[in-house]
Amino acid sequence: MNEWMEGYISDVEYTANYYKELDPNLLNLTAVLNDIEPIPVDEPFNYCELGCGKGITILALAANYPSGKFYAIDFNPSYIASARRIAEKANLTNIYFFEESFQELIDKPDLLPQMNFIIFHGIYAWISDENRLNLIKLCYRHLLSGGFVYNSYNAKPGWNDVEPLQKLIIGLSTEYPGTSLNKMDTIIHKIEKLQEIKSGYFEHKKDSIKNKINKMKAADNNYLVHEYLNKDWRAFYFPEVSKEMENAKLNYLCQASPSEIYTATLLPQEVTKQLSDIYEQNNRELLIDLFVNRVFRRDMYTRGISKNLNSVERHERLLEKEWILINHDKIEAFNFSLSVGNIQGDKKIYDKIILALKNDILSTKELQRLSSLDDNRIIQALMFLYDANYIAMYQKHDKEKVTNLNRVFASSVFEKNRFKYVIAAHIKQAVPMNDINMAWLDGLYKGFTSRKELVEYVYQSFTKLNMSISHENKVLKNSEMKKHLYNLEIKLRKKLLPFWQKLGIL
Repeated sequence: MNEWMEGYISDVEYTANYYKELDPNLLNLTAVLNDIEPIPVDEPFNYCELGCGKGITILALAANYPSGKFYAIDFNPSYIASARRIAEKANLTNIYFFEESFQELIDKPDLLPQMNFIIFHGIYAWISDENRLNLIKLCYRHLLSGGFVYNSYNAKPGWNDVEPLQKLIIGLSTEYPGTSLNKMDTIIHKIEKLQEIKSGYFEHKKDSIKNKINKMKAADNNYLVHEYLNKDWRAFYFPEVSKEMENAKLNYLCQASPSEIYTATLLPQEVTKQLSDIYEQNNRELLIDLFVNRVFRRDMYTRGISKNLNSVERHERLLEKEWILINHDKIEAFNFSLSVGNIQGDKKIYDKIILALKNDILSTKELQRLSSLDDNRIIQALMFLYDANYIAMYQKHDKEKVTNLNRVFASSVFEKNRFKYVIAAHIKQAVPMNDINMAWLDGLYKGFTSRKELVEYVYQSFTKLNMSISHENKVLKNSEMKKHLYNLEIKLRKKLLPFWQKLGIL
């Protein structure tokens, strides 16, 4: 272990993912839902991600918000070097990279400017007590009045059943030789054997342990190493975090998920009755977490409030938002997975919204007229669809910077460390894309516009690198692969290209 990593895993890279909840548009939408004036993002603003990892999210944000300045902080030199190289290749000039620890940032008070947004995603529960204190100090020093802080972390009580398992994993990691990945494989096998013991913890928590093991076996190995082999890992009750954040004059606002505003109203009646006389925020949030057995929190804090919105202002802002359909799969049932459990939506209502958006980009107010719902019901329906990634907020804008970044992402499809996202400029989000579609996109960016040129480019590229294409559980090669690519290219022209253009990918 490298000492400068301060307990982090240094022999395995963390996963490179995009996190929609870090988007200023989503944070602003959540603020409006909670009656708070949003931070304008069509004029200059500053955004800082503390612990940016490989930087996929903040790179996407820098491309989507050219009026903002983005500050990416991580003390892993490989992550910063990689993200900086991508930004340079994409000619992103509004993003700045700093290979600094939180303590080094504390020691350099003039390094960062004042921020409108400060983000730390999945960092709080993985760092030492000293570094958590440093995070709070950085928020105190650099967050502007009226600014937002986003803090996500492993939460209790949801982790209570399996927290002993994580402690055991940390301990067992000292027992076995080899790389962190090898250790993780050995440890999972060991825990499966321990699970067979019908005694004590392994008996009383057998269902929780079995569920956790199944999730671990299905997860990315790099993620598992960083999640479970971090010596400073812990989970928190909400009041513990809230009280620490108060040291930076930060007041808890809400969960940074639009559908979470409805949690209290969706709880069973006997639960809401018990909550009715609980007014202190820490107690109320803790009770809700206990009722839903929350395992992860996405907390949003404010440094003061620039303006409270009245009900008219709130509804005006929400009714003017435009929406676009991004999931065209046939939806048999609208079953939304929320913190309170699975909520079954009224299919008649949601079918009407989806059908309307299949034909056009529409505002909340237009969808309200078509669905005959009142303000509150149409807003709730759209928030559920948005959080479930059926729809996205639409805002058409210049996509030059997005195109430059997408060229870099698409060209990586034939590299070892390929990206799995491209940026959709008109919804200001990254969207997942498989290797074949990424290869089509790369070919189009390289100027292969005719059907024959494009198929030949993808076919030759896949063949040269021995990349396989599977269809109906069969690995295709040579003429079969080329024939399948011609069939896929027809679908590309007919469906994907118009959709990509509508989203602002092309």
